[in-house]
Amino acid sequence: MAKKILINLPTNLGDVIMCLPCIDMLKATYPDCEITVITSNITKKIIDSNNHVTHTLLYNKFFSFRDKLSFIKKLVFKYDILVDFKNSILQFIICAKKNTSFVRFYHSGIHEKDRNIALLGKIIKKNIPVTTADFRLSADEIAEIDLDKKKFIGVACSSKSDAKTFDRVILAKVFKDILEHGEEILVFGLSEDREYYGELLSYPGVTDMVGKTNLAQLSYLIKNNVKCLLSVDSGILHIASYFNVPIVALFGPTDPLRYGPWSDISSVLQTDTPFLADIEPIEIRQRIFSKGFAYA
Repeated sequence: MAKKILINLPTNLGDVIMCLPCIDMLKATYPDCEITVITSNITKKIIDSNNHVTHTLLYNKFFSFRDKLSFIKKLVFKYDILVDFKNSILQFIICAKKNTSFVRFYHSGIHEKDRNIALLGKIIKKNIPVTTADFRLSADEIAEIDLDKKKFIGVACSSKSDAKTFDRVILAKVFKDILEHGEEILVFGLSEDREYYGELLSYPGVTDMVGKTNLAQLSYLIKNNVKCLLSVDSGILHIASYFNVPIVALFGPTDPLRYGPWSDISSVLQTDTPFLADIEPIEIRQRIFSKGFAYA
């Protein structure tokens, strides 16, 4: 009989992306399993489209007490395995046959993605082939963003946090360097990031996808059309890591050992200045055009 697995995901996009390798490992260990994922409004689209996920359950922290109680009641005695990344009281309520550990200890310097994998413990088999998920898109969704097989330097340098956002004046110089090098640029971000990018989005050789994709479409583009990503610490950086896209990462106060890129080919430039303004365009150019990044 197929295992029924329930996964309780974090809320934020970046944290959720760093859990995706765990979903892949569960699917590899239990190929015929049904995976149900508790998700938030922020990440529901990308989880709905994940071909390793069977069902999604939308949870809103603003549910009334009665709605929360009703939500939990529907989970009791329904699952063989509970993987609870939030470390919530669900572990003591729904009576799954196997649970992730409630008491958790990690060594310092361990990447968040690897902490998540360690949490699975004996639930998964070690050293088995694991397949990265695909993201199911409708024909219309693909048509909206289809860039055929064209390859770009991806850029995602804006953030809700000023401490993580890259200086826009320096970014303009980086755009010029990339375009003069004969490469084209594919820009990602939210609708509210359009003001940050400004006229950079209209440069010849720049394709503007800022605010024009859902998360599943964005993932599709990164997997299929990005040869190298220049990114600040963001969910987009983690999506590129998940698909093993080469990354040049720009970091401010967050710890790249814990939250940095995990692609096989990646490089981190870090500074503690506001808007990462100490990072020189020449350093970025040298890393983007190093062997293995934009070029094989």
